[in-house]
Amino acid sequence: SPKRISGLHIGVAPGSGARAPRQVELVGRSGTRTVELDASGSASFEPLDTDQLQLVLPGDDDDPAARAVVGIGSLELSGAPGLLPGPDPAFTVPCGSGPNIHLDGLDYRTSVQGTLADITAHRPLELRMCRDSEGGIALPEGGHELRTDRSESFVVQDLWLRPAKASAAPPVHRTVQVGTWDATSRTVTVGPGEEAVLAIPENANAGWVATVDGRELARTRVDGWQQAWLVPVGAGGVVSLEFTPDFSYRTGLLIGAVAVLLVLIGVAWPARRRPFPVVAGGSAVPVVLIGLLVALGGMLPVVLLIACLLVRQFSERAPRYLAFGGMAVAAAVSVTGRVLGHGQEWAYGPVTQAALLLAAAAMVSTCVDWFTRPARSE
Repeated sequence: SPKRISGLHIGVAPGSGARAPRQVELVGRSGTRTVELDASGSASFEPLDTDQLQLVLPGDDDDPAARAVVGIGSLELSGAPGLLPGPDPAFTVPCGSGPNIHLDGLDYRTSVQGTLADITAHRPLELRMCRDSEGGIALPEGGHELRTDRSESFVVQDLWLRPAKASAAPPVHRTVQVGTWDATSRTVTVGPGEEAVLAIPENANAGWVATVDGRELARTRVDGWQQAWLVPVGAGGVVSLEFTPDFSYRTGLLIGAVAVLLVLIGVAWPARRRPFPVVAGGSAVPVVLIGLLVALGGMLPVVLLIACLLVRQFSERAPRYLAFGGMAVAAAVSVTGRVLGHGQEWAYGPVTQAALLLAAAAMVSTCVDWFTRPARSE
């Protein structure tokens, strides 16, 4: 029912850095009041009868800096008693304003109830069926289709289907303590208790295997997508979670790395070659290769190319060693990162990328003869 409001007081905590507004606009069902607040944040005005009240802060348009620090720390209304709710008032959303439940093609309306403290603490609220289904819903044996909608203000987080003769006592959760938690290997200690579901909020993946004392746990899913296993009744223990495809994947990487290393050694190994004449060509090929370097890594490979050309002045074989070393370092860092469980992170890191650019610049330097000293004729 409407209540009469004839005054208000707005307080601000001293250490908050904000100040009370100088002017407040009160909007109710029966009218609007614009009131000026005194230095203490209080004001009296012509009584306003309403069952809801909206406060609008016009701000100080002539002082943007002051407008930025306006705040409300506490609010007191004067007039009729009981204008503001208590510290933890309960509320109930009208029937039909909660998320609708669809069961086997039929729609069921709901209501939501809780307290103001539940809202501020982000705690789950209670979902209740409307009067037409308060006594429960009789379900025959067999499969059923259940889904929920999102309402204007609420969404269903958890939903249980309980037998009519089920015990009212809430389920007892078994204690869980996380031990190690890596990308491909994890351990979790589960306490004693009845049969329970160990759920991991990740997409279900058949590659994960859970074992307790060497016994593999039965696999299941939670909410249709979460990874989960059935922990049997008993004393509990350490549950080991292993991503089994990772071992063969790492083994393949190691074999590939060894093969690449052997190829690089074969390329760098000195071999006897017969001298053959090189037909002098134009400068188109070096220009194209340098352009590809710029497109590949910007100015860094160009700087590395200049460094390789300078080193080549002291040793003709230096670019070959630099190319071999760059590829070897890139391969070693990439494989090591994957073996240690870092995925592809190290392969795309600055060390690997710089080593690859050095190898590319060294190879290009062998095709650039612009700064090669001409052979002396004797």
